Amino acid sequence: MTNITFRTLRIPGYLLSLFVLLIGFITYFIFNETLAANLLAVGAIGIIILDSLHDKRIFYLTLFPVYVLVGQLISLLLVEHGWILIELGGIKSYPIGSILFMALTIVLFHFIIFLTVKISIFKFDRTCIDKLSGNSFIYYLPIFYLCLVYIPVFIYGSALSVTNGNRVVYNQIISPVFLYLFQIKQFILPVAGLYLLKNKKIFTIYLFAILLWNILIGEKATGIWQSLYPMLLPYVLINYDKIKTKNILIVLGFCIVFITSSIVINYIFIEKSGATFIFDRISMQGQLWWYYFNEHVLLAKTPHELSEEFSSEYSGLLNLMYHSMPAHLFNSYIERGVVLTSGFPAIFLFYFGQYWLLPTLLSPFLFGLVVYFFSRSLYSGSILSLLISSKLFFAFTVFFARGDIATFLDYKLLIYLLIIIILQYLPRVKV
Repeated sequence: MTNITFRTLRIPGYLLSLFVLLIGFITYFIFNETLAANLLAVGAIGIIILDSLHDKRIFYLTLFPVYVLVGQLISLLLVEHGWILIELGGIKSYPIGSILFMALTIVLFHFIIFLTVKISIFKFDRTCIDKLSGNSFIYYLPIFYLCLVYIPVFIYGSALSVTNGNRVVYNQIISPVFLYLFQIKQFILPVAGLYLLKNKKIFTIYLFAILLWNILIGEKATGIWQSLYPMLLPYVLINYDKIKTKNILIVLGFCIVFITSSIVINYIFIEKSGATFIFDRISMQGQLWWYYFNEHVLLAKTPHELSEEFSSEYSGLLNLMYHSMPAHLFNSYIERGVVLTSGFPAIFLFYFGQYWLLPTLLSPFLFGLVVYFFSRSLYSGSILSLLISSKLFFAFTVFFARGDIATFLDYKLLIYLLIIIILQYLPRVKV
C-alpha cells in the first residue's frame, strides 16, 4: 500500500487552490466584485485539475464527478451575467456568490477523493492482471454482451428510424430484456477495459463498436460518457505511471468534441428542436443550482418531506426539476428523456435543509471506499469482486449525477456492498 508523505500528498497545490478561493470570497463579500470573484473561483478549480495530472489515477477518478459539477459551473457563469437566462415564474437570476460555493464544493470533493485514493489504492502485480486478462470467461463475456445489445438494433432498427432519435421512447417499445441488458453495462464495460492491457487492437474495435451502439439507440452526452469512462478505468488504475499527460488530454479533448457534437446533431438535425432548446438546457443546468441555493439555502426555507421522494410521481433530480422549472420546459424535457446532471448536492438540501451542505461534501469518501474494493479486486485477480465493485462505483456516480435518494437506498445496493465485503475478506481455502 502506498506510504503517505508530505510530497505524496502534494498539499501546496490544494493550499493554493483554497487560497485563491479565499481571495474570491473576500472579493465578493467585501468588495462586491462579482466577475472577479467568479473568475477566481474558476481559477481555483483549474489549479486542482492541473495539479491532479501528476497522478493520473486522481485525475481520472475525479473526472466523472467533476464533469457533473463543472457543467453547472459553466451554466452559472452564463446565467449570473445574464448571457443566457430563463425566468422561473418571474424570478430572475442574479449574482449571489453561488459560483464560489460551487467551486468550494468541487475543490473539497477533489481533495477528499485525493486522500482516499492515496490511502486505499493498491500497487498491482502484473501476474494478477495476466490472470484476469487470460481468463476465458473475462475474455468472451464483453464480446457476448456486445452481440446481445446489437440484436434489438438489427430487429427494430435504430432510434433514428423508429422514434426519430428519441432514446426514451425507443427504450419503451423494445423488449424489457433490452432494458435489462442496458442496465448491466456497468458490470461488463470495465471488464472490456482489460482488453486494452492485453490486445489494444481488439480494445479499439470494441470501443468503436460500443460508441456506434450508443449512437444507434439514441444516446448522447452523459450516456456516451458513461460507456467510455468505465472501459478506461482499469487501464488508468494499473498503468497510471506510464500514461503521458499529452495523451490523456488528447483523449479527453476527443471525448469532449464527440459528446458536444452528439448533442448538437441530435437536437438540431434529428429531433429538430433547434438551438433554443440547447440554450434552455444550458441555462437550466445552472439555474437549478441557483434556485435551490437562493430559495432554500440562503432563505433557510423549510425543506420538503423525505417521504415525497418515495411517494411523488417524480423522484431525485426529476422532482427538483419539477419544482424549480417552468412547466412547459419541464414537460418538454420529460418527453425527450432529458435529465440535468445537477442532482448533487441539491437533493440533500431539498429534503434536509441548508445544514446538509457541509455533510454532503464528505460523500466522496463513498467513492474512496469503492475505489478500494475495485483496486483490491484487480490486485487479487478476483473476477466476481471486480464485476460487483464496478457496479457499485457507477451506482454512486448515478447518485451524484441525479441525486436520486431512492437509488442510493436501494436494497440491491446494500446487497452488492455486503457481497463485496464478504468476497474481499472471506478466508480462502486452498485445495
